[in-house]
Amino acid sequence: MQTVSRMLCAAAVAGIVMNAASAEAGVWGWLERLSGPGPFDQVAGSIGLRGLCPAILNQTDEARDSPDSVKLDWLRPRRDKHATCVYFERADFVSHNDPFVGRTSDITAATYSIGASVLVVRWLEAAVGAGWDRFRVVATDITVTKPTLTVARVVVRPIRIWRNEHQCGGGCDVIKLYVKRDIILGTLRSSDFGVAGNFKATNDGVTSLGILFDFSELAAWK
Repeated sequence: MQTVSRMLCAAAVAGIVMNAASAEAGVWGWLERLSGPGPFDQVAGSIGLRGLCPAILNQTDEARDSPDSVKLDWLRPRRDKHATCVYFERADFVSHNDPFVGRTSDITAATYSIGASVLVVRWLEAAVGAGWDRFRVVATDITVTKPTLTVARVVVRPIRIWRNEHQCGGGCDVIKLYVKRDIILGTLRSSDFGVAGNFKATNDGVTSLGILFDFSELAAWK
């Protein structure tokens, strides 16, 4: 079973890398083209935090009945299978000389997301959440901010393919690979970016992928 899990994980990692390559992604990651601007290369790896693990969601029935259950440390991320935690993530992207604004300016994108993450197995997290995206036309300093809904977020811990808990502890979980699908709620128009045109997109869906750094894992439950 362990061999099968490692093969599945390797396939998932390969899929992310191949998708990034086919999209001509930057070294850190990539955000899909909106219906207008983009695509965007990630400026640096995403910064994430997986903590605030509500004890009531992660206890066995016996633990919930125990008078000591309230003493469980719910502020730390947990490594036990099916552990549910709150995650927070930020990523920054840029589209250089974006054609949508006549190649006269870069457009930056900062994405923020918060939600619930479940550790399906030691090397795989699945999550849903919500947040907001902020787009900025650099030359004119025009900014537009929209709420987002993260309908799917999958995070792979590649080092877990070859290393177990005793070989590197929380260090195995700091570097992660992610892919997610966000819905940008509301309507984006050409005028939001300070350009003329008939561009209009409502509830635009975009995919992003890349490298995620989560140093909260160093303090994970043991």
